[in-house]
Amino acid sequence: MAPTPVTRVSAAIAIVLALVLAHAAGARAQQLDLTPGFDPGPPQDMRKIAFLEGRWAVTPEFGDVRDLSRPWLATKTVTTTFRPRLGGAFLEADLAVTWPDGQVWQTTSIWSFDRFRKTFRVVYLDDLWGLLDVYEGDFVDGRLTLSNERAATLGPPGADGRRLIGRTVVRDITPGGFVIEWETSADGRTWTRAGLRWVFRRAASPEFP
Repeated sequence: MAPTPVTRVSAAIAIVLALVLAHAAGARAQQLDLTPGFDPGPPQDMRKIAFLEGRWAVTPEFGDVRDLSRPWLATKTVTTTFRPRLGGAFLEADLAVTWPDGQVWQTTSIWSFDRFRKTFRVVYLDDLWGLLDVYEGDFVDGRLTLSNERAATLGPPGADGRRLIGRTVVRDITPGGFVIEWETSADGRTWTRAGLRWVFRRAASPEFP
């Protein structure tokens, strides 16, 4: 019996469906190896900044850049938590920094390790400049030192019209705390302390349980 138009259409649909399924199966097979040459998940070097994880009491301190040997001014101590994101591939923290004049600077930071460029990367977001500021670097003499020179995500010009390169240095790292201090440079070679640091200590006191 000769095939009817309906039979021919049904056969054509079946062939097209078989081809689509075969293509999808092939595509799935090709997509299985998305991590050639390395294990999926967090880069191993994220272990080097595992000390950041947890809940901290943070005290912003401001120094007189004309004479940083003078006592620094501490403002309001707050708490923050560095929490793993996406299975530990990133660390994220929110921090509210009170300036000496009472203004509050809301920040979010995301910490990571770029396994392809072999560098640590920190992204700062804030509500003061509305800037996504990107810092890159590595450990130097036990200090995690990162700058925004390569990304050129520089802040606003200073009084002299120059836009300075920023550097963040994580130092004095112990199980009980660490310090993040900010530095600036006009050329990326000579650095000056910016008179701003955040002092972290484990939030274990009754005030910061």
